[in-house]
Amino acid sequence: MKARPFLGYGKQSIDETDIAAVVEVLRGDYLTQGPAVEKFEKALAEYVGARHAIAVSNGTAGLHLACLASGLVPGEQALTSTLTFVASANAPVYCGAACDLVDIDRNTLCMDGAGLATALSSTAAGNSRSAIGRRRFSACSQASALASEMSSAT
Repeated sequence: MKARPFLGYGKQSIDETDIAAVVEVLRGDYLTQGPAVEKFEKALAEYVGARHAIAVSNGTAGLHLACLASGLVPGEQALTSTLTFVASANAPVYCGAACDLVDIDRNTLCMDGAGLATALSSTAAGNSRSAIGRRRFSACSQASALASEMSSAT
C-alpha cells in the first residue's frame, strides 16, 4: 500500500501586508473591537452575499453561535465527524443538546455520507437538527448523494 502524504495543518501564509495590518490595530485606540472589526465583518458579509457577519474570537465561539442560530435546543441531537476538534462536539452541548459522532470515509477523510444518512435515519424520534462538518477534513464526502437520499425519504 502506497503511503499518503501527511495532511498539512498550521502552515500560514503571512506577508508584509498582514503584518502591517496587525501593527496598525495594535497602535490604534481599539484592540479588541472597533473599526478594523467592523470593516472585516462588512467585507465578509459582502464576500459571502450575506446581510450581516459577526466576527468572534475563535472557531469554538463560531460553532456555538451557529448551533444557537440553528435553534438547537435541549433534547435534540447534532452529529459531527470523528476526525475533528472537540469544539465541534462541545458546541451542541453548550446549547443543551446531545452530540453523536459519525465515522469518516477512509479514502477522503471526510464524514462518511452513508454513515451520516444512517445516523440521521436512526436518531430517536428524528431529533437530529444539525450535522457539523469542519471544512478542513470533515465535509461530507458524498454530500450530493446524501441530499438526494434524504429528500426522497421525506
